[in-house]
Amino acid sequence: RHVPLYGIGVFLEYRPRRVVCRTCGVRTEEMPWALPKGRLSKALVAFLASWTKVLSLAETAKRFRVSWNTVHRAVQVAVKYGLEHRPSTPVRVMGVDEVSRRKRHVYLTVVYDLEQGHVVWVGEGREEKTLRSFFEEWGEEWASEIELACCDMWRPYIKVLEEKAPQAELVFD
Repeated sequence: RHVPLYGIGVFLEYRPRRVVCRTCGVRTEEMPWALPKGRLSKALVAFLASWTKVLSLAETAKRFRVSWNTVHRAVQVAVKYGLEHRPSTPVRVMGVDEVSRRKRHVYLTVVYDLEQGHVVWVGEGREEKTLRSFFEEWGEEWASEIELACCDMWRPYIKVLEEKAPQAELVFD
């Protein structure tokens, strides 16, 4: 299954060649446009996952006439790819902010690389323990590279940043 074209479903059909290798045995040709052992093209996975940024999984599934599980699987593949390909270089200029996830004060803590312009980490809640878990996951060596940390004047974030990255200059947004 591939990205729909003007609302029309597109299916790619291809019969991969099988090769007998002296060292590996029987192998099937790799198809660079498809997920291994999957029924979705890589383009469709990226397409569905990108739509879930603005629509719910159920609405994305309904609009593109696929199952909820297909959209969920596409998001899982996209997240896995993102985690495997996230930058391993330390962040020198970081931003920390909370994002309201839904009504009644349910928040996420988001850590950004402000130089590269991308999200580095997301955690549930906006407490000290949330930001501490970020530093525990990424390690002290990484924290020692932070030169500048930008956050709002939320005391729990300030306390953790002063403790875990004392060398960093704090900037308040």
